[in-house]
Amino acid sequence: MTTGRRRPRPAQPPSDDAGLDRLTLEQKAARLFWVTVHGFAADVAQPANERAFGVGTPADVLRTHRPGGVVLFAWAGNTEHPAQVAALVRDLRAAADGAPLGIGIDEEGGRVTRLGPPATVFPSARAGPWRPQAPPTWPRAAGGWPQPSSLPSA
Repeated sequence: MTTGRRRPRPAQPPSDDAGLDRLTLEQKAARLFWVTVHGFAADVAQPANERAFGVGTPADVLRTHRPGGVVLFAWAGNTEHPAQVAALVRDLRAAADGAPLGIGIDEEGGRVTRLGPPATVFPSARAGPWRPQAPPTWPRAAGGWPQPSSLPSA
């Protein structure tokens, strides 16, 4: 029995291909790669970008090579302070001209912290209850670590 009502159509998910329809096949392949650009601002030229990519500014790297993402590092001059990183990310995304752009950062917590407080306040891995108090005992209980001569040959 039908009620005469039509089922509503499910909403279409947003397209992940925003801006990709304008790219050539070569540019689409480049989106598989993530790069590290040098500098604290997207529009300031750095000699290291010129050497690595043939263009000076981080924004020009994105416009020219169209990578899928950028990884920020302290050694590349990308992470001076949280407000600077926010501005850099905003300007990098603008330079991507509508194509999705992933942003990563070398942030491990503890001693390896690229963004200081208040952006990241993480304890070291040593601070957690998961820290082993002693080396594991199961290899000794099982007769020790396997020796190469005791492993089956291929």
